[in-house]
Amino acid sequence: MIPEAQRGPLAALFNLVVSISMSFFNKAVLTVYHFDYPIVVVTFQMVTALVVLLLLRVLNLVSNEPLRFDKAKQILPITLLYSANVVFGLASLSKLNVPMYNTLKRMTPIVVIVMGVMVDGKSPQRNIILAVSTTSLGCIVAGAGDLSFDLYGYIYASLSCLLQAAYLVSLQKTGAEKGLDSATVLFYNSLLSLPPLLAIVSVDGSLSSSTEFIMQEQPLGFYLTFGGTLIIGVLLNYTLFLCTKCNSALTTTIVGVMKGVVSTALGFFLLGGVKVHTLNMLGIVLNSLGGVWYAKLKYVARQNRAEEESKDAGSSPKGKDSVVLKVSTSTDGSLQELLTRTESESPRLRAKQSDPVDAHRL
Repeated sequence: MIPEAQRGPLAALFNLVVSISMSFFNKAVLTVYHFDYPIVVVTFQMVTALVVLLLLRVLNLVSNEPLRFDKAKQILPITLLYSANVVFGLASLSKLNVPMYNTLKRMTPIVVIVMGVMVDGKSPQRNIILAVSTTSLGCIVAGAGDLSFDLYGYIYASLSCLLQAAYLVSLQKTGAEKGLDSATVLFYNSLLSLPPLLAIVSVDGSLSSSTEFIMQEQPLGFYLTFGGTLIIGVLLNYTLFLCTKCNSALTTTIVGVMKGVVSTALGFFLLGGVKVHTLNMLGIVLNSLGGVWYAKLKYVARQNRAEEESKDAGSSPKGKDSVVLKVSTSTDGSLQELLTRTESESPRLRAKQSDPVDAHRL
């Protein structure tokens, strides 16, 4: 048994290692071993998640809530945005180095902000705009110094940002996943994503081509890495839940920021590295600093809001953050958490819709 005092730090470390590994495993499969079938990788990841969740449901280790047609119909549009985002995210990762990929993906919050202004007419606070502008400026500077520029990679990353922003805004507006635990959301996402994914890979021929590639004699490293992407994709969701359960929302948020910074730094040296240019390096650093600043501002705002609501409800905000884990989309073929309040909080707080920008972890 692991001592109580060590569970929190170990859970955070486990989450950090798995999160960082996901990007590099996907990158290795797509580029090192030249398995250039991102949509097939996503399809296999969905199948793996579905099989694991079915097994866990049978064993009563996760919620065994019956699937409902009305809920599936409500979630379907959100699921399609989710799947498309993951596909374009992996497609961009196959064309770009990891630091530049992370840099471009940090553009998602500014797209969410623009969509929010267009839909609700609400503008974020000045500090949020400055933080996101810093992130965006870093992206532009990094792009100007990118010696391995790939137009398709930039287009795919931009589309992934757009789709992820649309997913987050739609989720906030429709409340499609409200009332569902993380395992059930994952189950719906995997189940509803498979038919369109299978249809696409069958029609475009990538399923037969990729199957032929796998059946041919490949290095052992390919099979181990490919298997790793499937296992880590499912494992990541468990580590997110475990990290939040053993620690707090703040710890999970900090781990997310560290993941972005560490994976960017490692990307300069691993899997072929990066052709370093002063502008590119400066832009990536600026982009990362903007991301850290943004995450800090959003966490402080969320804490202040929780304290105000707790005071209104006549309760004290002391103690560890009371959160449950809901999952949304990640940008590298995995999933990412949304931290939402538990039933122990005031009805007013539960009824209040969260800012979709809060859901995006840089």
